[in-house]
Amino acid sequence: MIVRISSKLHMLLRALAARRPDEEVCGLLFGTADEITGIEQTDNISSSLNDSFEIDPTKLIAAHRRVRAGGPTIIGCFHSHPGGRPTPS
Repeated sequence: MIVRISSKLHMLLRALAARRPDEEVCGLLFGTADEITGIEQTDNISSSLNDSFEIDPTKLIAAHRRVRAGGPTIIGCFHSHPGGRPTPS
């Protein structure tokens, strides 16, 4: 399966991760099965920020409410790998 992402969004994801190179940065992905059309960074509420992530549930619930109201579809989440390989997980 191939999912497209614009270079603008890709650069934004990389910039978000670069701001906190020693922490897992995370957030939500919006779009369709074929394309990521938007991202939303969320707080990582994990107790171990350097090697795990947990999306802030208040942000996730708010995003689901926006979907039900006709907003963009949540298609997944993203997180950085500060101490690991930069590949999809």
